[in-house]
Amino acid sequence: MGLHDIEKKLKLERDFRKKGTELFFADLGKMLTSLKELRGELKKFEKKYAKELKTIPSYREKVVRMREELGLPLEIGVYEEKGKPRLFGKDKYYDKLGLEALDILQKHKETSGGIISLAEIVLLVNKETPGVTISPDDINKALKRLEKADLVNIFELKSSDVKIVEFIPVGLSSDQNEVLELASINGWTTLEEVMMEKGWSKERSERVLKAFKDGGIARIDSSYARGTRYYFPGLGGSSS
Repeated sequence: MGLHDIEKKLKLERDFRKKGTELFFADLGKMLTSLKELRGELKKFEKKYAKELKTIPSYREKVVRMREELGLPLEIGVYEEKGKPRLFGKDKYYDKLGLEALDILQKHKETSGGIISLAEIVLLVNKETPGVTISPDDINKALKRLEKADLVNIFELKSSDVKIVEFIPVGLSSDQNEVLELASINGWTTLEEVMMEKGWSKERSERVLKAFKDGGIARIDSSYARGTRYYFPGLGGSSS
């Protein structure tokens, strides 16, 4: 495949992503990364897309999966809030929350490879504490306390404004950081996209992607329709 063919293929993929599903999943991603009250915003989201959720199975399945992760009933539109008082003062609360989050991350290290986005941590922590909504702000404060204790490393991907938490020393190279920024947009990337966006040779691009795969950070999925993609579970990427 020549560079012209690669560029044409990438343009077609980008155009496709701008079609009907773009607004739906853009709103969904925005909700995950910036909300203080995940459940309240999910309720607004479901109301906004009520028609699509009734008629489009793939949309409905995505939201049902999110409801499960947030500890909500799987029936869209049904909410059962259960309060749980804080038993500690603020500092102790954040210390306890941070250690609980770290424990949850360790359980998922085989999947994420040691790096994970803040949005994914919010989902995991809320999934492990059903009946309680823990805001991204609280989780972020708890993680910052872990960072001060040198238990995690937090950095932000400039091109996508995605916050990444490194909870197992990975030692990313400068090339890996650049590809990580690229993959953070969709949760996956391709060899062709890396070559075109970074202007790298095929050998250099393959070397970086192979390092991610060997380190357990990325998963490869190949299909006739989509080609070969490198999915990053820690960034929310999934081939399903």
